[in-house]
Amino acid sequence: MACTVNQSYTDSDTKRYFGYASNEYFAQSFIPDISAPTCAVQLLLAKTGSPSDGGVAVSIHEDSGFDNPGDFLDSSSTYINPASLSSTLTEFTFGFDSSVYLSSGETYWLLIEREGTIDTDNHYISEDSASGYANGKLLIFDGIGYSDFSRDLYFKVYLEESLTTTSTSTSTSTSTTTTSSSTSTSTSTSTSTSSSTSTSTSTSTSTLSFIFGSLGLDVEEFEIVDSDVIKDDFSYDIVVDKFNYDIDTEF
Repeated sequence: MACTVNQSYTDSDTKRYFGYASNEYFAQSFIPDISAPTCAVQLLLAKTGSPSDGGVAVSIHEDSGFDNPGDFLDSSSTYINPASLSSTLTEFTFGFDSSVYLSSGETYWLLIEREGTIDTDNHYISEDSASGYANGKLLIFDGIGYSDFSRDLYFKVYLEESLTTTSTSTSTSTSTTTTSSSTSTSTSTSTSTSSSTSTSTSTSTSTLSFIFGSLGLDVEEFEIVDSDVIKDDFSYDIVVDKFNYDIDTEF
């Protein structure tokens, strides 16, 4: 599995503050184009003042059906501590240990919020730009409801994509069987692509006489149609099974 970017929007030109009264948190929607588990999310973050709470966390939600966040699916295993932030916007990564599985073509929401009490003087910053991401939008929750500013947050969503591998193997086997008066040799070669080739030399009449005699059968009672097929009242499969059985155990 490889953790790769599946959805992203990386244009940014305006600082967007959150974690205070009128801007409690952000919600950015996106639509994955494959079905796969989530492994990470990246955002631009900074701080203003000196927040001292648990920092910033990201969670993933289903769509409510009303074009805003619905049921909770998972939260990041990584929190960005305020001590790690400065006043300069920097890209940070949020990991997801439980790897929530997302379905291709469905709408999901990233909720970006502070892990503590809202504070007008000490809060956090991200960055957005005028709408340019075709598969989603940015909403801001003000404590009462969502507002659509027709913008998109800087974000990257990473999914665990399966790696396709191709393998080819070749095997060759040679076997030799010797009886009292004649020898038969067979060689087969196969390649595990889509073709196989086998060549074999036939069992001689004298060898059949010897083998059938050991089974209490008279080879003269059988009509030898060619070197590989024997036809009589017995079915071909029974003769072959018994032939193989006696070869394995008696000779």
